[in-house]
Amino acid sequence: MKKKSPRIIFVKENKLYKFMSFFVGKSDNSFYFHLYEDAKGNLKTYEVTSLENGTTKIDLENLKEHDFRRNKISLHESGYIHSTNQNGNRLIDNVIGIPFSKIEISNLILLIVPKKIETLEEIHAVDESRDLRIQLPNPIEPFSINFEIFKKGCEDKLVINHERNILGGYIAVTFDNKDYGLRIYLQSIKGKSSWPSVSLSLTRIG
Repeated sequence: MKKKSPRIIFVKENKLYKFMSFFVGKSDNSFYFHLYEDAKGNLKTYEVTSLENGTTKIDLENLKEHDFRRNKISLHESGYIHSTNQNGNRLIDNVIGIPFSKIEISNLILLIVPKKIETLEEIHAVDESRDLRIQLPNPIEPFSINFEIFKKGCEDKLVINHERNILGGYIAVTFDNKDYGLRIYLQSIKGKSSWPSVSLSLTRIG
């Protein structure tokens, strides 16, 4: 386990781009995710529609701005999902996802589609004590970075052949005295796609 909150850095053509950090709760196994761009201005989200066939339609042309500056996305062990600002105020109350106790092996809980990599904040040094550097292929098309909660002790049962896995592998992060860890992988977007103007975050509800 890293002593500092792990930080995800994208590496593209030898340049470093700061994307996000995450950490686990001290008192329980809840996970918290901080996107650096969220802290720079009011939160912007896209119109998302659930279709009858079980798929989700995302309108990248319809961007809604909220009078809210998000500090972190909280995925609680109880199943509650919150977007909160630095004062602890929530964007929406009573959003309930999947309680960790119902996860038998693993569950995808958070998917983020970054905006065009070159528009993220560039940095010029890494912190070896915390940084997870992800080397991106060149050229790179729009992709999602997926966060999957897995039950420790079930690593040998995890699926390892996700379709369109960009890197062909996975990053697993476990934490001392916690029953659940995080597995991270990248997937290309199926079909014709374009980069979102702000990074898109989707949490798993059902």
